[in-house]
Amino acid sequence: MKTLRILLCTFLSLFAVLALAACGDLNIFHTEHEFRERVVSEEYFAAVADCSHGTRYYYSCKCGAKHPQWTFTSGARNPTLHDMQNGTCRQCGLSESTQAEGIVYVLNSDGESYTLKDAKNCTTSEVTVGLYNNFPVTAIAKEAFRDNRTVQKITLSDAVKFVGDRAFYGCSSLTEIRLSENLDTLPIFCFRDCVSLKSIKIPTSVLTIEESAFEGCTALEDIELHRSIRHIGTRAFGGCVQLQEIQDGVVYIDTWAYTYVGEANAVTQITLRSGTNGIMYHAFQNLKQLQKVVIKGDLRIIEESAFQGCEALTEINLPSSLVIIGDSAFRGCSSLASVTLPENMWEIGEYAFAECTALASICIPNGIKYIEKGTFEGCTALKTAILDGTALRYIQDYAFRGCSSLESVALHEGTGRWYTITSIAEEAFSGCSSLANINLPNHSSLYIDTTAFDGCDLAVEHVDGVLYVGNHAIDCDENATEIIFREGTLTVAGEAFYGCTALTHIQFSASTVDLGRDWFWNCTALETVVLPKWEYISPYLFEKNKPSTVYYLGSAEEFAQAVAYINNLYDIDLFADITVHFYSETEPTEEGNYWHFDAEGKPALW
Repeated sequence: MKTLRILLCTFLSLFAVLALAACGDLNIFHTEHEFRERVVSEEYFAAVADCSHGTRYYYSCKCGAKHPQWTFTSGARNPTLHDMQNGTCRQCGLSESTQAEGIVYVLNSDGESYTLKDAKNCTTSEVTVGLYNNFPVTAIAKEAFRDNRTVQKITLSDAVKFVGDRAFYGCSSLTEIRLSENLDTLPIFCFRDCVSLKSIKIPTSVLTIEESAFEGCTALEDIELHRSIRHIGTRAFGGCVQLQEIQDGVVYIDTWAYTYVGEANAVTQITLRSGTNGIMYHAFQNLKQLQKVVIKGDLRIIEESAFQGCEALTEINLPSSLVIIGDSAFRGCSSLASVTLPENMWEIGEYAFAECTALASICIPNGIKYIEKGTFEGCTALKTAILDGTALRYIQDYAFRGCSSLESVALHEGTGRWYTITSIAEEAFSGCSSLANINLPNHSSLYIDTTAFDGCDLAVEHVDGVLYVGNHAIDCDENATEIIFREGTLTVAGEAFYGCTALTHIQFSASTVDLGRDWFWNCTALETVVLPKWEYISPYLFEKNKPSTVYYLGSAEEFAQAVAYINNLYDIDLFADITVHFYSETEPTEEGNYWHFDAEGKPALW
């Protein structure tokens, strides 16, 4: 009896476990399905593909049971199958485009979208741009509505991703427009002379408002400029007198400082109100007596030439919120001796601080990727430059040209291609006659232009007709007949041998990497080259001039691997008509083209 009771209890316990088991885990006594299966078949079909989704199917259980509600999609959507109700698709939210006399749509090359090409002669007062022939209208062509005198209201659906230049120029009756939430740019002259336009909301997707976009919109009195806008072009709001708000002589348009009014030759201080988001193009340019700028708000952007030519400016506080300084923003601010760039900045424009002749030192924020063209050109008092940010990759043309007092440049010393500077461009430090200390990164991915250090006599070493900055060769003697790079040389500047018409022999260091093309341009007398053991050889290495003999610092097998990529991909024989010898420290026992270094360190055949 006791044994029977124990067996009965065991059976009931097992039954309880099985009853709770999910379907698919056990084959018997299951009561709970797991709808995880995505089976594409007629049995589980739920709905046909529509304008937004592929064909819908019901989720299923391993046992084959179908969920009554849960669905998944498979396959391509059907862009023409809209679920229209009262003129609007319930799936994608797009409305039918206005089809009226004078409006022309053209099919785009993708075959699945349209462009509104022309509406200059449209005679209807309201225009909606959404669906045409069941396809979305994704673009408004250049000058599409130009000088239309009839249209009063335009609605652009979110399918519109592009608006061309002058699209609504001169639409004198236009009072209202709804912009797509997928536009990123309002192009030049977009709404110029829309004299009846009273209000507009700029979508958060728009990052750029280009030159004269709203110029001449004399009735425009309400505009919403969000904080993500990165660029507002010259005279974007020229003549928009209803938008202007003046405070302490500063003219504001929404959250942007636009210009200064009053006695321009007398103003010595400008104070920007709290909440100022940006300073527009040329806003305070050539205020000759301006000495101090106080910024109270969360300023993010200083546009091009905002303070250019403010010769007396000695003090400006740049808030931590600042992320962009535009081209020539402080150019010619010859009294500005000190400036602290916020750590969170990501862009400093071309010639931003050029000709700031009192500026003594600069520290570039960590997030800056480029020192742009001419950024500090002509800063004759600049002594130190700290460019130690891990993001910095490029020092562009003329970046520090003419900084005659510059003594030291501190660069990031990280290792690896993606963690240190990779390019120093044309005349980047040209004329920096005091430069004695620059720590060029010790890696082989650095490109240096031959003119990058022109006139930097204290930083450049002259060794046997070769000019070096650290372990990077930057130029060669044009009259040399033979050039031998010292051991440890990592890179050779592009076009370093340009014009070396007397050069017959070039001997690279084993550590030198192949940078590509134009090394031997115009080397018409070149006969022999010692090439390092490169894993890859550029197909452009001997594009202009070929030597007759190459001494390769590796084996025949290693050479074959190095040129295999070129031969396969480009179908060329780079070393045709060139005799190639392979390096061997000891005299080989087999026949072949072998060489070694003689007692003087020059190539000799075995």
